[in-house]
Amino acid sequence: MRHALIRVMHLLGVDAKWYIPSPSPAVFRTTKNNHNILQGVADPSLRLTQAQQDQFTQWITYNAQRYWLSEGGPLAPGGADVIFIDDPQMPGLIPLIRKARGDVPIIYRSHIEVRSDLIHIAGSPQSEVWDYLWSRIQEADLFISHPVDKFVPDSVPFETVGLLPATTDWLDGLSKPLADWDIQYYMGIFRTLCSEIRMSKLHWPAREYIVQVARFDPAKGIPVVIDSFVKLRRKLDLKLPASQTPQLLICGHGAIDDPDASIIYSEVLALLETEEYAPYASE
Repeated sequence: MRHALIRVMHLLGVDAKWYIPSPSPAVFRTTKNNHNILQGVADPSLRLTQAQQDQFTQWITYNAQRYWLSEGGPLAPGGADVIFIDDPQMPGLIPLIRKARGDVPIIYRSHIEVRSDLIHIAGSPQSEVWDYLWSRIQEADLFISHPVDKFVPDSVPFETVGLLPATTDWLDGLSKPLADWDIQYYMGIFRTLCSEIRMSKLHWPAREYIVQVARFDPAKGIPVVIDSFVKLRRKLDLKLPASQTPQLLICGHGAIDDPDASIIYSEVLALLETEEYAPYASE
């Protein structure tokens, strides 16, 4: 969605740029752990260690000094007029920016679920991760969150909170209507890809289907979707032939900063092989 927003800003005459850090697989494991801990889906024994904190801080500092804080950089004096820090991956940039440019407006966007009920438990994994992040985020001028009050911990001053709901990208082709010919064309490509990786065939339009579109992520509830679908099918099978029941289509992807994707994908495939779900694995 950022691609489309940047294009619109340029059309409106706004000099907007989107910067990303140099990747680090080791740090991305830590940041993903932090996400899972904050969302309450990590193993309770998982903690943010001091060594991981140090590595995380060093990575942020390196990227800042190498790419953005040097003379002529977007975070250096004379650089950006307003700075957005998006997601809890690089909150350590905020104090570095404050040190270089004390008066520049900084907006932090928290775009994941934050289990504030768990954060408020002293000594919990969530409170430890949050304390580390908040010690840096608190220097921002605004804290933007999903419009769910439980996603904003008590430590965030109310007057700094802004709400921004999740949205669909209306600014590029993702949501545009498709003609029947286009639908048939793309469905042909989709069926070919499924055949190449030996996935079950989607029988649409002969049969309806239910779809979940989400990253392969512990917080996306994919096993719950599969379990709900199987329960639905068992009930429908008592009344309808299989040809009149829906199929389930799960569309997911990974990301360079998300090492969980391949793990969750493998777990989903293994789940479909269990005795409870195997009868519907081809559906």
